[in-house]
Parts: sequence; C-alpha cells; structure tokens
Amino acid sequence: MLNKKINSYPNKILLIIMGILLFYISPEIANAETLCKNPSGKIIKKLCLSDFHGDMSLLSFDHSESLIYEFALFSTKNSSSLKESQRQWIKKRDACRDMNCAIESTKNRMHELAAIIDGHPNKSQSSENKDLKGLWNGGGGASLAIYGNVLITDHVIIWGGSESATKIYCKTTYTIEKKLPETIFEDAFGRIYTSNEKSQFKIYNLKLNPRRCTTDLTNLLLMLRQNLPDYATFLEYEKNNHVSGKLGLHKFFEFHRD
Repeated sequence: MLNKKINSYPNKILLIIMGILLFYISPEIANAETLCKNPSGKIIKKLCLSDFHGDMSLLSFDHSESLIYEFALFSTKNSSSLKESQRQWIKKRDACRDMNCAIESTKNRMHELAAIIDGHPNKSQSSENKDLKGLWNGGGGASLAIYGNVLITDHVIIWGGSESATKIYCKTTYTIEKKLPETIFEDAFGRIYTSNEKSQFKIYNLKLNPRRCTTDLTNLLLMLRQNLPDYATFLEYEKNNHVSGKLGLHKFFEFHRD
C-alpha cells in the first residue's frame, strides 16, 4: 500500500528518530505523578502515595479510563446518571481484593463507556476497523496540544478533552473509504510515500461526517506499521486531498477482547 522513493539521507537517521519518538510516547515511561493527577477511589489513592514504585499497570488503565469517562460525559444526555454509575463503579472496584480484579474491572468499565460514546447499538460492528478502535495519545508536544486524546469506536471518533490546549471536544461519525490518495505524503527527509500493494503500513482512510468542529477537515488517514500496530501516523486531509497536518500517536488502550 505504500512505496517510498528514498533520497540520499541514510536510513539510520530515520531509525534513530523513530526510536526516540517511540520512547517518548511509550506508556511504560509514564511516572506515577503523571498518572495520579486525578486519582479515583481508595485503591488508586493508595497506589498514588509518594513512596509508590511498583507496577503501574492499574494506574495506567485508570488514567485511560478517566480520559474515556471525559468523552462519555461529553457524549451523554444524562450526565447525572453517568456520574452516579461512575461513583457506584468506583465503590465496586474498591472492593476488589487483588490487582487483577481491579484491572479487569477498569477494562470492563472502559468498554461500557466506549459503548455510551459510540451511541449506535443497532449498527453492526465490523472487524474491518479493529486495529483502529481504542484510545490514542500523542504523548506530548503538538499532537497532544491539538488533539488531546483521540478515541475511536466502531462508528465514532472523538478528540480533545482536558489534556488538549483548547479543552474542547470534537466528535463525529466516520466511514472507511477503500480508495487511497495516489500520493500519501512527503516526509521531512524528502521521501515520497505513494499507494502500493507492497507496504510496511496498514492504511485506513476515515471519511469524517462534517461537524462544525472539523471545519475543512474531510478525512483522517491512519498509517499503522505492520510491526508496530500500536503506533500510527495521522494525516489530516482537507478538501481537494490537501494534507494539512501530520502527527504521530500511540494506542493506550485497545477495544477488543481476546
């Protein structure tokens, strides 16, 4: 699906930059201070004590859950009911007697919140977009400032929230188009990427349903590396297939069950 015309720049430079980028946005490097900004419930508050240096899996899942909860509050027409169900869920998770129970409870809650955000219970689910579905994050810099966090469900894409610079949300439905632009983009090294069946990428072309918050944005092209499916390049397409922006995102949580 992608073919690249490589200029004289050495591949080694690109690999070094990729390595730095992946390290920078990897959730494993997130510290407890970052994940404990808004601790919910007794279990999380206990883990967020200043002397905690253990496994941060639950903290990471709890942080992701809080971000998805933000999107759910924006999406629902009954915020009081959602807030009450959130309080009841936290009490239930606090009753867990081991870490596995708390982690599983948090994962289940994220699936419940995603269903509220999607809001299309009568539409069929598709395995076509299973690599897309999840919570994506830019890890900092311009990606986080512009988009905040990005959540993709079966039928909906939403971004923004408390971690974005604007603190606002944009939500719309999407469809996956089969057709790809002939020329995808030209990177900082002058490499031109074009559509080709021999690719190290898996590409999704998301056609966005127009909303006021999307302005001229018509499509998002997501490029997932075959060997790194949790990392993606997001390309913004405006009218006339104009590429208006490019950013890299990492998938924090994936919506599928083994």
